[in-house]
Amino acid sequence: MPKLMRRSQPGSAGRKFRGFTLVELLVVIAIIGVLVGLLLPAIQAARESARRTSCGNKMRQLLVGLTRSHDTARRFPAAIDRYPAKAVTFATNGGPASAQPGGFSWIVHILAYLEESTLHSGIFTASGRLGRGAYPFMPTLAINNLPHPCQTQLPLLHCPSYAGQPIVTAAAGSAFHSIGSYDGSTPYPTIAITHYKAMAGVASQGKVAGASKEAAGITDNGGMPLKGPKTVDPDSDDLPYLGLDMDAIRDGTSTTILLTESKEGGNSAWIDGMQAFVVALADDSPALPTLDGKTWTVGSSVSALGYGPTAAAPTRTSLNLGNRGTRGNSAWGPSSDHAGGMVTTGYGDGHLTNLAPDIDPAVYFGLVTRASGETFNAE
Repeated sequence: MPKLMRRSQPGSAGRKFRGFTLVELLVVIAIIGVLVGLLLPAIQAARESARRTSCGNKMRQLLVGLTRSHDTARRFPAAIDRYPAKAVTFATNGGPASAQPGGFSWIVHILAYLEESTLHSGIFTASGRLGRGAYPFMPTLAINNLPHPCQTQLPLLHCPSYAGQPIVTAAAGSAFHSIGSYDGSTPYPTIAITHYKAMAGVASQGKVAGASKEAAGITDNGGMPLKGPKTVDPDSDDLPYLGLDMDAIRDGTSTTILLTESKEGGNSAWIDGMQAFVVALADDSPALPTLDGKTWTVGSSVSALGYGPTAAAPTRTSLNLGNRGTRGNSAWGPSSDHAGGMVTTGYGDGHLTNLAPDIDPAVYFGLVTRASGETFNAE
């Protein structure tokens, strides 16, 4: 049989194949580096946009929970469901009562509307229907050998842009801010936190001392005040307290903030009402704003929006919670780790806005109040 001859390709004889030279390789690497440098910001921006969208979706679910709670009880939950002076020292109100060192948060009251019916039922039953003598860290809330509810992490309460952890460690020197002996012992080793808080109004009672503070219209003037409208006597009132109804938001639900996010990593236990609220004025503000007719005069007062520690002032305080042990303050006010410090904010009608920290404080004070007559809009 004839042999099969391999046909050579024209011009292939003696051809030498060579790779990239060092200079060419460096040029290619440089081009790739430039392309990556151009694309990386766009990728990061897309990721942050997705995180911000997720954050907004979570706040919308919380607003829906508040609305459904209102439909059931005809009132929103209060920021804290019992007399706040029993939970914290405010000005001349005296120290926290040992039997009632805290109240349950608004979050506890809407768990059943957030697909957390089992957790809500457990807390509700073990606390005696959130009645007198119950408090967020009471040991008997831990049932069936499960961790204490205060240790339960709820993904719905975590902003995906938050740079820290969804828990805080309760130990000496930690960032956990609480009365040190709720039950006569060290608090639970880890506490689950929330990045979404109720807006109680312009200022805290600790900032505005004296009996005339509420008459002045500075405290408890938000859509989610600390003290409910039927609060009379902390030693005899029925518990738990509820908050306001829709009719009380006379400035309009579309222009009244109910919820805001905060990057506070210590004083943020979701179960405790005294740790799940904010105010709009920094507590170390040198002055108070005043309401002149329907206009807020800011003067030298300092908004708490985006307010927190800095390199030059690492101990700045957004919210002074009084005598809650030796670590009783919140460092951060309404704030976030979103790009530009934009703060996701939820309103009474269920819509959201992203507020920049440099918004006019007069506008911001108008948005956090429920019945001061302003018609500000954040859009």
